[in-house]
Amino acid sequence: MTNQATVYSRRRREVGRRSKERKSQKTCRIEQMLSGKKAQPSMKRQPHSSSFLFFAILTILAVGCAKQQTSQDRSGSADAAGSQDTLSRATTHPRYARLFSIEYRRRSKSIRVKNSFDTTRTQKTYVLIPRGTKPDPGLPEGEIIHIPLQKAALAHTTHIGFFNKLGLLGAIGGVSQKKYIKNQQVQQAVEKGTIKEFGPSHNINVEKLLQINPGLLFVAPFKDNRYEKIRDVGIPIAVNASYMETTPLGRAEWIKFISYFFNKEQKADSIFNRVANHYHRLTGMVPEEKKVPSIFSGKKIGQVWYVPGGESYMAEFLRDAGARYLWNEDTESGSLPLDFETVYMRAKDADYWCLLENFKGEYSYEQLASENNHYDQFDAFQNKQVIVCNTHFSPYYEQGILEPDIILADLISILYPKLLPGHKNKYYHLLTQP
Repeated sequence: MTNQATVYSRRRREVGRRSKERKSQKTCRIEQMLSGKKAQPSMKRQPHSSSFLFFAILTILAVGCAKQQTSQDRSGSADAAGSQDTLSRATTHPRYARLFSIEYRRRSKSIRVKNSFDTTRTQKTYVLIPRGTKPDPGLPEGEIIHIPLQKAALAHTTHIGFFNKLGLLGAIGGVSQKKYIKNQQVQQAVEKGTIKEFGPSHNINVEKLLQINPGLLFVAPFKDNRYEKIRDVGIPIAVNASYMETTPLGRAEWIKFISYFFNKEQKADSIFNRVANHYHRLTGMVPEEKKVPSIFSGKKIGQVWYVPGGESYMAEFLRDAGARYLWNEDTESGSLPLDFETVYMRAKDADYWCLLENFKGEYSYEQLASENNHYDQFDAFQNKQVIVCNTHFSPYYEQGILEPDIILADLISILYPKLLPGHKNKYYHLLTQP
């Protein structure tokens, strides 16, 4: 029985194969006849039989083609929709940043930005859909943004670094003020007029912004309604709250936020992962010693000395670099307003003093001493262990936010000189000028 079944199966397959060959030959002959070529029939037929067979087969094929065309039309519509579906196939979610989140759907992305001043509330929701498509009634509530963006305006220079890293400088249509920009390519574009200025971020010239006609204006968090006029003219606003994050990696991760609007998730993820991995390797190099160098930060402005809170961005940097920050136990994520005496009592004997300065010339101990008669009484000043980043020359605000690993390496190389012998400091330097 088994042999008979096998033989039967083989015969059935052979019959099927021959049938397919005959159909293929018949189709070829018909195509030849339609193209004007003389078909070579395999056997003689009567003229009326041949004509009847020809028209019968032609009718069958026409019906089949019509059905196939209908199917192709439907799939063509799907393909057309697919070609409009410009959402990135790559996905990436924040791991360190706490002020934004994203939800991916089949045809949209929903970005939620928390209120920086009250993180229990959502400040803004953006619903990103492919350019050329209409909003679906089933979309979540939020401001509709068509992506990928073709042109953006930046109210702050800190946003330029994100665009630069993602290869999106060509998408910048406008900036607030050229004089604060460090990126030479953007400076040249402003000079040529390919990127327009629209005034300071706190007082934007709406008419100039309308001439730029950006798909989105990126701004920093705000409490007042300074951008109400811009909303009124129909320009959507995206809140980039990166500087409100309390950790170096949290701030850097906002590159993902920018990437969502341009479908650059894969590139953003790759850039951030390299930075995060390098950052963690550096922290792993810091020795665990009983006695670590003590450090304080800031200086007196007017009648107040603002020191970074114990849960602040700067405090995190100093801890990760292996220093004992003198306000470690504090739970504030912002700055602490203190009087000079309070700071002096705690920081007089500290090993290091860290400053973020904006000075047009070469900063020196002489300059620092001239700013307050008591600065030279700190041990860090007397021992020439003042650490300075001069933002007038350094691209700290544009590039530093995306290079926390380099900033960390700068600090480690100063606090532990033997750990990174080949490192060239980019942002922070030990002040050497008398």
